[in-house]
Amino acid sequence: MLTRLLHRIVAFPSVYNWVQIVAGRPRIDELLRQQFTIVQPGNVVLELGGGTGLNRHLLTPDCVYICLDNDPVKLRGFLKRHRGDIVLQGDASQVSIRDDCMDFVFFTFVSHHIPDSLLADCISEGMRVLKRTGVFIFLDIVWSHKRLISKLLWKYDRGSHPRSADTLFTKLSQQGKITLWKPFVIYHEYILAIIVPDPT
Repeated sequence: MLTRLLHRIVAFPSVYNWVQIVAGRPRIDELLRQQFTIVQPGNVVLELGGGTGLNRHLLTPDCVYICLDNDPVKLRGFLKRHRGDIVLQGDASQVSIRDDCMDFVFFTFVSHHIPDSLLADCISEGMRVLKRTGVFIFLDIVWSHKRLISKLLWKYDRGSHPRSADTLFTKLSQQGKITLWKPFVIYHEYILAIIVPDPT
């Protein structure tokens, strides 16, 4: 009952954004900002499961930013703050975008919401729309039984598909070449990874 109520409350875009800040989002932004410096004006960026577009402010304002999510409430919240950007309501496992056209694909804080039967499809779709010179940036929480606070946070998280770092490494490496694998801890354990298309 309590968990269901919390999930409903956090579904509101303003509440969701506030929870992200409390959960350590400013420190995560610092790490992402270091990776996002490679995004140049005019680059086309697709964020899979972009929600309220929490990564948008880390990017140059004159890149082309496309926020794809299946939640119309979050997308409306995004458009209120970013009227010049593009939203697509849809399924990250079936992206309605042609092959080989994105400079960057972001997949952050999404994988733990996706069942095993669809996760490989989501990553594969992200790699499909990526240019051969493009970059796929992955970030998510990983399951760890060692940290008590992490186990408590998982109890109330809306995502119900926690995975170990080893499992995520295997799934990502099957779709491309991993050029960065950075574990870090802020309450939860996280993985930040960069994947590029495999030239073979």
